[in-house]
Amino acid sequence: MLPRICFLLVFLVALPAFCQVNPSAEGGPTPPEDYTQMTTPPLVSGIAYPNVAGSDMESNYLTAAVNMTTGYTDNLLPAETSTPVSDFTYLINPTLSYDRITPRQHTSFVYNPGFTFYEPDSFLDSIDQSANFRFDERLSPRLAFNVMDTFMRTSDVFDQSFPFLGGIGGTPQSPVPAVLAPFVQQMSNSGSAAITYQFSADSMVGAGGGYSLYDYSSPNQNQGLYNSSGGSASAFYDRRFGRNQYVGLDYQYALTVATPPNVRVSSQMETLLPFYTLFIHRNFSVTAAVGAQDINVTETKQPTSDSWFPTVVTSLGWQGPRTSFALSYLRVITTGEGLVGGYKSNNVNASGTWKFSRDWHVGASGGYNTIEAQGSLVGLDYQGGDSFTVGATLRRTMGDHFTAEVGYDRIHENFVGIPIVAESPDSDRAYVTVTYQFQKPLGR
Repeated sequence: MLPRICFLLVFLVALPAFCQVNPSAEGGPTPPEDYTQMTTPPLVSGIAYPNVAGSDMESNYLTAAVNMTTGYTDNLLPAETSTPVSDFTYLINPTLSYDRITPRQHTSFVYNPGFTFYEPDSFLDSIDQSANFRFDERLSPRLAFNVMDTFMRTSDVFDQSFPFLGGIGGTPQSPVPAVLAPFVQQMSNSGSAAITYQFSADSMVGAGGGYSLYDYSSPNQNQGLYNSSGGSASAFYDRRFGRNQYVGLDYQYALTVATPPNVRVSSQMETLLPFYTLFIHRNFSVTAAVGAQDINVTETKQPTSDSWFPTVVTSLGWQGPRTSFALSYLRVITTGEGLVGGYKSNNVNASGTWKFSRDWHVGASGGYNTIEAQGSLVGLDYQGGDSFTVGATLRRTMGDHFTAEVGYDRIHENFVGIPIVAESPDSDRAYVTVTYQFQKPLGR
Protein backbone atom coordinates (compact mmCIF):
# COMPACT_ATOMS: atom_id res chain seq x y z
CA MET A 1 0.00 0.00 0.00
CA LEU A 2 2.77 2.47 0.94
CA PRO A 3 4.44 2.65 -2.52
CA ARG A 4 1.11 3.45 -4.16
CA ILE A 5 0.38 6.19 -1.62
CA CYS A 6 3.83 7.69 -2.15
CA PHE A 7 3.26 7.66 -5.92
CA LEU A 8 -0.05 9.48 -5.50
CA LEU A 9 1.51 12.12 -3.24
CA VAL A 10 4.30 12.76 -5.77
CA PHE A 11 1.65 13.07 -8.49
CA LEU A 12 -0.36 15.58 -6.45
CA VAL A 13 2.73 17.68 -5.73
CA ALA A 14 3.99 17.59 -9.31
CA LEU A 15 0.67 18.27 -11.06
CA PRO A 16 0.47 22.06 -10.41
CA ALA A 17 3.99 22.53 -11.84
CA PHE A 18 3.16 20.27 -14.76
CA CYS A 19 0.03 22.33 -15.44
CA GLN A 20 1.78 25.72 -15.59
CA VAL A 21 1.44 27.41 -18.96
CA ASN A 22 2.71 30.60 -20.55
CA PRO A 23 0.12 33.36 -20.21
CA SER A 24 -1.53 34.88 -23.23
CA ALA A 25 -4.04 37.65 -23.76
CA GLU A 26 -6.79 35.14 -22.94
CA GLY A 27 -5.09 33.89 -19.76
CA GLY A 28 -3.74 30.67 -21.34
CA PRO A 29 -2.23 29.13 -24.48
CA THR A 30 -3.94 29.26 -27.81
CA PRO A 31 -5.20 25.73 -28.49
CA PRO A 32 -4.65 24.02 -31.84
CA GLU A 33 -7.42 24.25 -34.41
CA ASP A 34 -8.68 20.70 -33.71
CA TYR A 35 -8.74 21.28 -29.94
CA THR A 36 -12.08 20.97 -28.13
CA GLN A 37 -12.55 21.00 -24.39
CA MET A 38 -13.17 17.59 -22.84
CA THR A 39 -15.99 16.89 -20.38
CA THR A 40 -15.00 15.46 -17.00
CA PRO A 41 -16.73 12.04 -16.70
CA PRO A 42 -19.30 11.65 -13.88
CA LEU A 43 -17.20 8.98 -12.12
CA VAL A 44 -14.50 11.53 -11.26
CA SER A 45 -16.27 14.91 -11.42
CA GLY A 46 -18.06 14.62 -8.04
CA ILE A 47 -21.10 16.41 -9.51
CA ALA A 48 -24.54 14.85 -9.04
CA TYR A 49 -26.77 14.28 -12.05
CA PRO A 50 -29.46 16.99 -12.52
CA ASN A 51 -32.62 16.28 -10.53
CA VAL A 52 -34.84 18.89 -12.21
CA ALA A 53 -36.18 19.24 -15.73
CA GLY A 54 -34.05 21.27 -18.13
CA SER A 55 -36.67 24.00 -18.46
CA ASP A 56 -36.49 24.53 -14.66
CA MET A 57 -32.73 25.06 -14.58
CA GLU A 58 -31.99 28.61 -13.47
CA SER A 59 -28.75 30.51 -13.02
CA ASN A 60 -27.61 34.06 -12.34
CA TYR A 61 -30.18 34.61 -9.59
CA LEU A 62 -30.16 35.54 -5.93
CA THR A 63 -33.15 33.75 -4.39
CA ALA A 64 -34.81 34.12 -1.01
CA ALA A 65 -37.61 31.75 -0.03
CA VAL A 66 -39.64 30.53 2.92
CA ASN A 67 -41.02 26.96 3.07
CA MET A 68 -43.82 26.14 5.50
CA THR A 69 -44.42 22.41 5.92
CA THR A 70 -47.02 20.42 7.84
CA GLY A 71 -46.28 16.72 8.19
CA TYR A 72 -47.37 13.58 9.98
CA THR A 73 -44.83 11.00 11.19
CA ASP A 74 -45.92 7.59 12.44
CA ASN A 75 -42.81 6.41 14.36
CA LEU A 76 -41.10 9.30 16.06
CA LEU A 77 -39.13 7.67 18.91
CA PRO A 78 -37.81 4.32 17.68
CA ALA A 79 -36.04 2.20 20.32
CA GLU A 80 -37.13 4.60 23.09
CA THR A 81 -40.75 3.59 23.69
CA SER A 82 -42.55 0.23 23.75
CA THR A 83 -45.12 1.39 21.19
CA PRO A 84 -44.70 3.76 18.20
CA VAL A 85 -45.20 7.49 18.86
CA SER A 86 -46.97 9.55 16.19
CA ASP A 87 -46.74 13.35 15.90
CA PHE A 88 -47.65 16.22 13.65
CA THR A 89 -44.66 18.34 12.68
CA TYR A 90 -44.56 21.98 11.60
CA LEU A 91 -41.46 23.19 9.80
CA ILE A 92 -40.48 26.76 8.92
CA ASN A 93 -37.58 26.65 6.52
CA PRO A 94 -36.07 29.91 5.14
CA THR A 95 -33.69 29.51 2.20
CA LEU A 96 -31.08 31.82 0.70
CA SER A 97 -29.40 30.75 -2.53
CA TYR A 98 -26.92 32.37 -4.91
CA ASP A 99 -26.06 31.01 -8.35
CA ARG A 100 -23.95 32.88 -10.87
CA ILE A 101 -22.30 31.78 -14.11
CA THR A 102 -19.71 33.75 -16.09
CA PRO A 103 -17.65 32.55 -19.08
CA ARG A 104 -14.94 31.29 -16.70
CA GLN A 105 -16.61 30.79 -13.31
CA HIS A 106 -19.63 29.15 -11.71
CA THR A 107 -20.43 29.93 -8.07
CA SER A 108 -23.37 28.47 -6.17
CA PHE A 109 -24.33 28.68 -2.51
CA VAL A 110 -27.43 27.56 -0.58
CA TYR A 111 -28.10 28.12 3.12
CA ASN A 112 -31.08 26.49 4.83
CA PRO A 113 -31.97 27.00 8.51
CA GLY A 114 -34.95 24.98 9.76
CA PHE A 115 -37.26 25.40 12.74
CA THR A 116 -39.24 22.25 13.56
CA PHE A 117 -42.14 22.10 16.04
CA TYR A 118 -43.76 18.84 17.21
CA GLU A 119 -47.32 18.40 18.43
CA PRO A 120 -48.04 17.08 21.02
CA ASP A 121 -44.41 16.19 21.93
CA SER A 122 -43.06 19.74 22.00
CA PHE A 123 -39.92 18.72 23.94
CA LEU A 124 -38.57 17.51 20.57
CA ASP A 125 -38.69 21.00 19.00
CA SER A 126 -35.40 21.71 17.25
CA ILE A 127 -33.39 24.15 15.15
CA ASP A 128 -31.49 22.60 12.25
CA GLN A 129 -29.46 23.94 9.34
CA SER A 130 -27.67 22.98 6.16
CA ALA A 131 -25.39 24.70 3.66
CA ASN A 132 -23.93 23.81 0.26
CA PHE A 133 -21.16 25.65 -1.58
CA ARG A 134 -19.49 25.02 -4.94
CA PHE A 135 -17.01 27.08 -6.93
CA ASP A 136 -15.69 26.18 -10.38
CA GLU A 137 -13.15 28.18 -12.36
CA ARG A 138 -11.55 27.58 -15.73
CA LEU A 139 -8.08 29.04 -15.18
CA SER A 140 -7.19 28.56 -18.84
CA PRO A 141 -8.74 26.74 -21.80
CA ARG A 142 -7.08 23.53 -20.54
CA LEU A 143 -6.87 23.98 -16.76
CA ALA A 144 -9.89 23.91 -14.41
CA PHE A 145 -10.31 23.98 -10.64
CA ASN A 146 -13.25 23.34 -8.32
CA VAL A 147 -13.95 23.29 -4.60
CA MET A 148 -17.14 22.27 -2.79
CA ASP A 149 -18.42 21.81 0.75
CA THR A 150 -21.63 20.36 2.22
CA PHE A 151 -22.78 20.81 5.82
CA MET A 152 -25.86 19.43 7.56
CA ARG A 153 -27.08 19.45 11.15
CA THR A 154 -30.44 17.78 11.73
CA SER A 155 -32.57 15.87 14.19
CA ASP A 156 -35.06 14.70 11.54
CA VAL A 157 -33.78 13.07 8.35
CA PHE A 158 -37.19 13.58 6.72
CA ASP A 159 -36.48 17.32 6.68
CA GLN A 160 -36.74 18.28 2.97
CA SER A 161 -36.88 14.59 1.99
CA PHE A 162 -33.31 14.16 3.23
CA PRO A 163 -32.48 10.67 1.91
CA PHE A 164 -32.03 11.92 -1.68
CA LEU A 165 -31.54 15.64 -1.09
CA GLY A 166 -28.03 15.65 -2.55
CA GLY A 167 -28.99 13.88 -5.78
CA ILE A 168 -27.55 10.76 -7.40
CA GLY A 169 -24.02 10.93 -8.78
CA GLY A 170 -21.75 8.73 -10.85
CA THR A 171 -19.08 8.25 -8.17
CA PRO A 172 -18.57 5.18 -5.91
CA GLN A 173 -20.19 7.17 -3.06
CA SER A 174 -23.84 6.29 -2.31
CA PRO A 175 -26.26 9.25 -2.10
CA VAL A 176 -27.80 7.72 1.05
CA PRO A 177 -25.88 6.57 4.17
CA ALA A 178 -25.95 2.79 4.65
CA VAL A 179 -27.79 3.18 7.98
CA LEU A 180 -30.23 6.02 8.76
CA ALA A 181 -31.14 7.04 12.32
CA PRO A 182 -34.25 9.08 11.48
CA PHE A 183 -34.70 11.11 14.67
CA VAL A 184 -31.24 11.35 16.26
CA GLN A 185 -29.34 14.63 16.49
CA GLN A 186 -26.51 14.35 13.96
CA MET A 187 -24.10 16.51 12.00
CA SER A 188 -22.14 15.87 8.83
CA ASN A 189 -19.62 17.96 6.93
CA SER A 190 -17.70 17.05 3.80
CA GLY A 191 -15.57 19.01 1.39
CA SER A 192 -13.26 18.50 -1.56
CA ALA A 193 -11.04 20.30 -4.03
CA ALA A 194 -9.87 19.10 -7.43
CA ILE A 195 -7.87 20.24 -10.45
CA THR A 196 -8.04 18.92 -14.01
CA TYR A 197 -5.66 19.52 -16.91
CA GLN A 198 -6.26 18.65 -20.56
CA PHE A 199 -2.72 18.18 -21.83
CA SER A 200 -3.64 17.17 -25.39
CA ALA A 201 -6.62 17.30 -27.70
CA ASP A 202 -8.00 14.03 -26.29
CA SER A 203 -6.25 13.38 -22.96
CA MET A 204 -6.91 14.68 -19.45
CA VAL A 205 -5.50 14.15 -15.95
CA GLY A 206 -6.87 15.26 -12.61
CA ALA A 207 -6.20 15.07 -8.89
CA GLY A 208 -7.90 16.13 -5.69
CA GLY A 209 -8.44 15.64 -2.00
CA GLY A 210 -11.24 15.83 0.54
CA TYR A 211 -12.36 15.38 4.12
CA SER A 212 -15.48 14.17 5.92
CA LEU A 213 -16.92 14.38 9.42
CA TYR A 214 -19.92 12.57 10.93
CA ASP A 215 -20.94 13.39 14.49
CA TYR A 216 -23.72 12.30 16.85
CA SER A 217 -24.36 14.99 19.47
CA SER A 218 -26.17 12.68 21.92
CA PRO A 219 -24.17 9.45 22.53
CA ASN A 220 -27.02 8.09 24.66
CA GLN A 221 -29.31 8.14 21.62
CA ASN A 222 -27.14 6.69 18.87
CA GLN A 223 -27.29 3.07 20.19
CA GLY A 224 -24.91 1.41 17.75
CA LEU A 225 -23.83 4.29 15.50
CA TYR A 226 -20.61 6.21 16.22
CA ASN A 227 -18.71 9.37 15.29
CA SER A 228 -16.17 9.24 12.49
CA SER A 229 -13.84 11.48 10.51
CA GLY A 230 -11.64 10.96 7.51
CA GLY A 231 -9.68 12.25 4.56
CA SER A 232 -9.17 11.20 0.95
CA ALA A 233 -6.99 11.75 -2.10
CA SER A 234 -7.55 10.80 -5.72
CA ALA A 235 -6.05 10.94 -9.20
CA PHE A 236 -7.34 9.98 -12.64
CA TYR A 237 -6.41 9.79 -16.29
CA ASP A 238 -8.86 9.59 -19.16
CA ARG A 239 -8.73 9.64 -22.94
CA ARG A 240 -11.42 10.58 -25.44
CA PHE A 241 -12.22 8.48 -28.51
CA GLY A 242 -14.25 10.15 -31.21
CA ARG A 243 -16.38 12.97 -29.88
CA ASN A 244 -18.28 11.28 -27.08
CA GLN A 245 -16.47 8.20 -25.67
CA TYR A 246 -14.05 8.28 -22.73
CA VAL A 247 -11.83 5.53 -21.28
CA GLY A 248 -9.85 6.12 -18.11
CA LEU A 249 -8.39 4.95 -14.82
CA ASP A 250 -9.36 6.33 -11.41
CA TYR A 251 -7.37 5.83 -8.19
CA GLN A 252 -8.68 6.76 -4.73
CA TYR A 253 -7.23 6.55 -1.23
CA ALA A 254 -9.38 7.10 1.87
CA LEU A 255 -8.73 6.96 5.61
CA THR A 256 -11.70 6.82 8.03
CA VAL A 257 -11.36 6.84 11.82
CA ALA A 258 -14.36 5.78 13.95
CA THR A 259 -14.44 6.27 17.72
CA PRO A 260 -16.71 3.94 19.73
CA PRO A 261 -16.25 4.27 23.52
CA ASN A 262 -12.65 3.46 24.56
CA VAL A 263 -11.77 2.19 21.07
CA ARG A 264 -10.23 3.66 17.93
CA VAL A 265 -10.85 1.89 14.62
CA SER A 266 -9.12 3.14 11.47
CA SER A 267 -9.99 1.93 7.98
CA GLN A 268 -7.62 2.58 5.07
CA MET A 269 -9.05 1.90 1.66
CA GLU A 270 -7.58 1.99 -1.84
CA THR A 271 -9.70 1.83 -4.98
CA LEU A 272 -8.55 1.25 -8.55
CA LEU A 273 -11.27 1.64 -11.18
CA PRO A 274 -10.86 1.43 -14.96
CA PHE A 275 -13.95 3.14 -16.44
CA TYR A 276 -15.80 3.85 -19.67
CA THR A 277 -18.18 6.77 -20.26
CA LEU A 278 -20.45 7.39 -23.23
CA PHE A 279 -21.97 10.85 -23.69
CA ILE A 280 -24.95 10.08 -25.89
CA HIS A 281 -25.47 13.82 -26.03
CA ARG A 282 -24.71 16.76 -23.75
CA ASN A 283 -27.42 15.90 -21.21
CA PHE A 284 -27.31 12.10 -21.36
CA SER A 285 -24.36 9.97 -20.22
CA VAL A 286 -23.70 6.36 -19.21
CA THR A 287 -20.71 5.22 -17.14
CA ALA A 288 -19.45 1.74 -16.23
CA ALA A 289 -16.43 0.81 -14.11
CA VAL A 290 -15.10 -2.53 -12.86
CA GLY A 291 -12.12 -2.68 -10.52
CA ALA A 292 -10.99 -3.61 -7.03
CA GLN A 293 -10.87 -2.16 -3.52
CA ASP A 294 -8.39 -3.06 -0.80
CA ILE A 295 -9.29 -2.29 2.84
CA ASN A 296 -7.07 -2.40 5.90
CA VAL A 297 -8.82 -2.19 9.31
CA THR A 298 -6.92 -1.54 12.56
CA GLU A 299 -8.60 -1.74 15.97
CA THR A 300 -6.98 -0.70 19.25
CA LYS A 301 -4.98 -3.62 20.74
CA GLN A 302 -6.25 -6.05 18.07
CA PRO A 303 -4.64 -7.66 15.00
CA THR A 304 -4.89 -5.77 11.73
CA SER A 305 -7.11 -7.23 9.01
CA ASP A 306 -6.61 -6.73 5.30
CA SER A 307 -8.86 -7.85 2.41
CA TRP A 308 -9.82 -6.90 -1.12
CA PHE A 309 -13.18 -6.72 -2.83
CA PRO A 310 -14.21 -6.69 -6.53
CA THR A 311 -15.94 -3.39 -7.29
CA VAL A 312 -18.59 -2.36 -9.80
CA VAL A 313 -19.88 1.19 -10.39
CA THR A 314 -22.49 1.93 -13.07
CA SER A 315 -24.65 5.00 -13.55
CA LEU A 316 -26.61 6.99 -16.07
CA GLY A 317 -28.11 10.45 -16.06
CA TRP A 318 -30.60 12.04 -18.43
CA GLN A 319 -32.05 15.54 -18.52
CA GLY A 320 -34.61 16.69 -21.07
CA PRO A 321 -36.65 19.89 -21.32
CA ARG A 322 -39.43 18.37 -19.18
CA THR A 323 -37.80 15.36 -17.54
CA SER A 324 -34.76 14.19 -15.61
CA PHE A 325 -33.72 10.71 -14.57
CA ALA A 326 -30.71 9.20 -12.75
CA LEU A 327 -29.85 5.60 -11.89
CA SER A 328 -26.85 4.03 -10.18
CA TYR A 329 -25.68 0.61 -9.03
CA LEU A 330 -22.73 0.31 -6.64
CA ARG A 331 -20.94 -2.80 -5.46
CA VAL A 332 -18.37 -1.22 -3.16
CA ILE A 333 -16.93 -1.13 0.34
CA THR A 334 -18.45 1.55 2.56
CA THR A 335 -16.98 3.03 5.77
CA GLY A 336 -17.92 5.73 8.27
CA GLU A 337 -21.26 7.58 8.42
CA GLY A 338 -22.01 5.97 11.79
CA LEU A 339 -20.53 2.55 11.01
CA VAL A 340 -17.24 1.16 12.34
CA GLY A 341 -14.88 -0.71 10.04
CA GLY A 342 -15.57 -1.76 6.45
CA TYR A 343 -18.75 -3.21 4.92
CA LYS A 344 -19.47 -4.88 1.61
CA SER A 345 -22.34 -2.96 0.06
CA ASN A 346 -24.70 -3.51 -2.86
CA ASN A 347 -26.62 -0.35 -3.58
CA VAL A 348 -29.27 0.61 -6.17
CA ASN A 349 -30.66 4.17 -6.37
CA ALA A 350 -32.99 5.91 -8.80
CA SER A 351 -34.66 9.30 -9.03
CA GLY A 352 -36.71 11.13 -11.63
CA THR A 353 -38.87 14.19 -12.29
CA TRP A 354 -41.49 14.96 -14.93
CA LYS A 355 -42.91 18.38 -15.72
CA PHE A 356 -46.16 17.27 -17.33
CA SER A 357 -47.55 20.79 -17.78
CA ARG A 358 -46.34 24.33 -17.34
CA ASP A 359 -47.28 24.40 -13.64
CA TRP A 360 -47.30 20.75 -12.54
CA HIS A 361 -44.32 18.57 -11.57
CA VAL A 362 -44.13 15.02 -10.24
CA GLY A 363 -41.04 13.40 -8.76
CA ALA A 364 -40.03 10.07 -7.26
CA SER A 365 -36.91 8.51 -5.77
CA GLY A 366 -35.99 5.17 -4.26
CA GLY A 367 -33.07 3.11 -3.09
CA TYR A 368 -32.18 -0.33 -1.78
CA ASN A 369 -28.94 -1.10 0.05
CA THR A 370 -27.46 -4.23 1.65
CA ILE A 371 -24.32 -4.32 3.81
CA GLU A 372 -22.23 -7.16 5.21
CA ALA A 373 -19.37 -6.74 7.69
CA GLN A 374 -15.98 -7.19 6.04
CA GLY A 375 -14.56 -8.55 9.32
CA SER A 376 -15.49 -8.92 13.00
CA LEU A 377 -14.57 -6.27 15.58
CA VAL A 378 -14.26 -6.88 19.31
CA GLY A 379 -17.27 -5.59 21.27
CA LEU A 380 -19.31 -4.65 18.16
CA ASP A 381 -22.11 -7.04 17.25
CA TYR A 382 -22.56 -5.85 13.66
CA GLN A 383 -23.98 -8.47 11.35
CA GLY A 384 -25.10 -6.30 8.45
CA GLY A 385 -28.60 -5.91 7.02
CA ASP A 386 -30.53 -3.94 4.43
CA SER A 387 -32.45 -0.71 3.99
CA PHE A 388 -35.11 0.63 1.64
CA THR A 389 -36.02 4.28 1.06
CA VAL A 390 -38.67 5.78 -1.18
CA GLY A 391 -40.18 9.21 -1.74
CA ALA A 392 -42.74 10.83 -4.05
CA THR A 393 -43.83 14.44 -4.60
CA LEU A 394 -46.44 16.36 -6.56
CA ARG A 395 -45.80 20.10 -6.95
CA ARG A 396 -47.76 22.96 -8.47
CA THR A 397 -46.38 26.38 -9.34
CA MET A 398 -48.77 29.28 -8.73
CA GLY A 399 -47.57 32.45 -10.40
CA ASP A 400 -44.06 33.81 -10.01
CA HIS A 401 -43.72 33.48 -6.25
CA PHE A 402 -45.76 30.57 -4.83
CA THR A 403 -45.53 26.78 -5.08
CA ALA A 404 -47.45 24.05 -3.24
CA GLU A 405 -46.26 20.46 -2.78
CA VAL A 406 -47.59 17.23 -1.30
CA GLY A 407 -45.29 14.30 -0.63
CA TYR A 408 -44.67 10.97 1.03
CA ASP A 409 -41.42 9.43 2.37
CA ARG A 410 -40.73 5.98 3.80
CA ILE A 411 -37.69 4.36 5.41
CA HIS A 412 -37.50 0.63 6.17
CA GLU A 413 -34.34 -0.81 7.76
CA ASN A 414 -33.35 -4.27 8.92
CA PHE A 415 -30.02 -4.34 10.77
CA VAL A 416 -28.79 -6.69 13.49
CA GLY A 417 -26.54 -5.16 16.16
CA ILE A 418 -27.68 -1.53 15.72
CA PRO A 419 -30.45 -1.03 18.32
CA ILE A 420 -31.51 2.44 17.18
CA VAL A 421 -32.93 0.93 13.96
CA ALA A 422 -33.21 -2.82 14.75
CA GLU A 423 -35.91 -2.37 17.39
CA SER A 424 -38.16 -0.18 15.24
CA PRO A 425 -37.35 -0.48 11.54
CA ASP A 426 -40.11 1.55 9.83
CA SER A 427 -40.74 5.30 9.60
CA ASP A 428 -43.24 7.09 7.34
CA ARG A 429 -44.05 10.74 6.72
CA ALA A 430 -46.76 12.49 4.71
CA TYR A 431 -46.51 16.26 4.29
CA VAL A 432 -47.78 19.43 2.61
CA THR A 433 -45.46 22.36 1.82
CA VAL A 434 -46.24 25.90 0.69
CA THR A 435 -43.32 28.03 -0.56
CA TYR A 436 -42.95 31.74 -1.22
CA GLN A 437 -39.85 32.86 -3.09
CA PHE A 438 -38.38 36.04 -4.50
CA GLN A 439 -35.64 36.17 -7.13
CA LYS A 440 -33.28 38.95 -8.12
CA PRO A 441 -31.38 38.59 -11.43
CA LEU A 442 -27.60 38.88 -11.26
CA GLY A 443 -25.47 40.47 -13.93
CA ARG A 444 -23.84 38.01 -16.30
